[in-house]
Amino acid sequence: MARKLFVSHSSKTPENLALLEDVCALLGPSGAGFDVLVDQGGGIPAGADWELKLNEWMAECHAAVILFSKAALHDSDWVKKEAAILSWRREVEDGFTLIPVLLDDLTPEDLAKGLFGVLRVNKDQCVRCEATGQAITDAIVEGLGAPPGPSPRTPFERLEDAVARILLRQADPDTLEDIWQAITSKHKPQWRPDGGERFAAVLARHLLRDSGRALIELKILLDKIRPRVARDQADELLRYLAGLWVSAEAAGGIPAARRGSRLVALNGNYFAEFTGLRYLQRAWLLTNLWRLVLVNNRTLDGILEDIRAEFRPVRRVLDAAVDRRINGYDQPIVVFLPQPDDGGQLPDAELLEALRTHFPNAVFVVPTGPDLPEGIEASIGAKPLLPPLDLQVEEDQLFAFDDASRFIENQLYGNP
Repeated sequence: MARKLFVSHSSKTPENLALLEDVCALLGPSGAGFDVLVDQGGGIPAGADWELKLNEWMAECHAAVILFSKAALHDSDWVKKEAAILSWRREVEDGFTLIPVLLDDLTPEDLAKGLFGVLRVNKDQCVRCEATGQAITDAIVEGLGAPPGPSPRTPFERLEDAVARILLRQADPDTLEDIWQAITSKHKPQWRPDGGERFAAVLARHLLRDSGRALIELKILLDKIRPRVARDQADELLRYLAGLWVSAEAAGGIPAARRGSRLVALNGNYFAEFTGLRYLQRAWLLTNLWRLVLVNNRTLDGILEDIRAEFRPVRRVLDAAVDRRINGYDQPIVVFLPQPDDGGQLPDAELLEALRTHFPNAVFVVPTGPDLPEGIEASIGAKPLLPPLDLQVEEDQLFAFDDASRFIENQLYGNP
């Protein structure tokens, strides 16, 4: 299978449009052999949800290129969104390559400013060469290198595989057909796939792509499979789907912060009980190799002790030894600070700086309540996770998760 290469761009001049077409043709199957994923007019079928399709492409590509014209750098909110998601994938996935290509006489210094500087888009070598399709293609191919054997499965593809295996093990073709007929989402494909393995794969893909309804569809799926899915596999499916509704762009800001300010801000009404964990599950898809610390105290000494308590194996271990363990920890540590107090007061900049100084290996998340205050980055140094959380979506997903959890606990495996 050819490696999938996503191309981000904002090509508004005739010259840049012609260059885009030339580069994509040279990178494609008849040229360098990549499966090029690009929206350049016709790339996304008429009638398709273009935003959903672009998100799919960014989830399943094996590498990515951003063509930085002046329009892409200064005027395209969509390129900023794509850069955020692709930079997140580079941070959490070994082997994912992101190549910035500089056009219109732009320099690496131009990418070191603003959002693109925060994302460290220019961390890897930028492509600067003669502005011809062949020169740019040659530089991209050299930057990507030869793939080590068959194209690797992306995390999203591995997630699809895991869900499909559970479906295939647990359900016969007639049951899969019943599930297919019961799906009511507007994103359901209009064609019926073949039975067996292909059917299970398409069902899994649908569940994962329609992230807003994934937990609702999960109840339908679990209700119809006979014999019942084993309890551990039902719980596993719930874990896989629970955080998919979170914006990949926003969630990706948490891993990215490990190499930046290590301080982010997140709005929401149910941060400690529900939402914060969903952001981590979305940020580190298909892995639990991160450490979450929930803090209850608001003073410096109290917060430090809450963090140490998570890493202290027995009471007799001294604070200095625990601090060394935390600061040498080889997995991401994310500290959730308390919700704002009754007066809406956020932690002050001095406290946050002291925490980051004491534990330079941790990312601190400041919950802000329903809204993200304007100027929060300037006032306390916390970078807001954007786009802001839609409170209605948060509430809907909280209820959907509760419904799915209770359905598994009571209707499937207990007494209703």
